Amino acid sequence: MRGHISLFAAVLLIGCGGGGEPSSNTALDVDDEDQIADQTMGDDDLEGDDMDQPDTAPSGPVTVRVTAAVGSDEVAAAIQLINAEGDTAAEGQAGQTFTVPGGNYTVRASVTDAAVLADTPTTEEEAFLEPGEPRTVGVRFAVARVRLNVRVRGRALRNPQVELFREGGDTPVATVRATNEHFAITPGRYTAKVTQSGTEYEVRGLAFMDGATQDIPVNIQ
Repeated sequence: MRGHISLFAAVLLIGCGGGGEPSSNTALDVDDEDQIADQTMGDDDLEGDDMDQPDTAPSGPVTVRVTAAVGSDEVAAAIQLINAEGDTAAEGQAGQTFTVPGGNYTVRASVTDAAVLADTPTTEEEAFLEPGEPRTVGVRFAVARVRLNVRVRGRALRNPQVELFREGGDTPVATVRATNEHFAITPGRYTAKVTQSGTEYEVRGLAFMDGATQDIPVNIQ
């Protein structure tokens, strides 16, 4: 009987852990499981989500007509379409239609006829050309219409030759005759150099206003 009691006590101690170290199989809390799941998500999983996103950017050719205007009048101009890499994708004349790959472009227009604008300027427009329906890009030049009244010590000069320089510049941008007709030129501030009978005169601070038609006195003392 005493032997049976000792065996029963030994079994009871084993079942209760015998007062030793706690079991290593303790259950995890819910929050701990979430943290472990988050940590096991690697970069591959994130990259996979990004790769699943469809590429919806349009691609393909686009047809574009480029026009150039001085004021409200369409004019002749040389045209270049320059892509984002700086390469000329197409070139020709204003009014032409070009076919180029869709994308970002610089549309460069240059007036080459001094009868259109005396200083034969170049201007640029930025344009995103999206593949699809044909479109038109308009490039507009600012303009002042000017008539120069040249006088030397109060006496009017007849048809003198006038070189025009942008203010601060040392290269003439236009050479005109001071007649009774207005001429078109890019607005801005100018210096005039007048030549008459072999004599040169210089007048600074001439202001040509955008959109205006002006009579500009050029008085030489």
